[in-house]
Amino acid sequence: MLSCCQAAKILKQVYSVIPVYDKIIPALLAGGIWDLPKTCSFSPGIPIGPMLAKPTTAVSEIFDKFQSTEFTCEYKYDGERAQIHYLDNGSVEIYSRNAERNTGKFPDVVDAVARLRNPSVTSFVLDCELVAFDREKQRILPFQNVIMSEIKVEVCIYAFDLLYLNGKSLLQDQLNIRREVRFL
Repeated sequence: MLSCCQAAKILKQVYSVIPVYDKIIPALLAGGIWDLPKTCSFSPGIPIGPMLAKPTTAVSEIFDKFQSTEFTCEYKYDGERAQIHYLDNGSVEIYSRNAERNTGKFPDVVDAVARLRNPSVTSFVLDCELVAFDREKQRILPFQNVIMSEIKVEVCIYAFDLLYLNGKSLLQDQLNIRREVRFL
């Protein structure tokens, strides 16, 4: 039998991946707490919380914190954090970092994903930054200066992480492995 602490840990871990009680509670009632990670697993259509950066004031802070541990750094784009979900029925959903559905806000991204995806890809979840790009001037624009209804710029997708691909969650895979897969 599981202790209360073990049960709480399982529930917390599942909720961090699938923050939707409408999915968790029926799975919990059907299979119990022990099977919850199997019966309530991550899939396209349910956004998960992004791994957010922690700002620092100096490079030395980073090296002090991580010491001999391998780590990665990302450029800070002035865009909008997003998760692009390509579902196995061919539909595309875009979610904000707060799990808000933003699909209607980015019709050009939806069209590009549907048109440009590799035909062997049946489903995926991509953690990315959507950035306004002025093709004429060949530069990234600050997103807060872009009025969506008067959009004259293109939206560029800067991929950070592939979280799910072709029916398989990649959350347990190492980041360097997910990054190798991301460009397929």
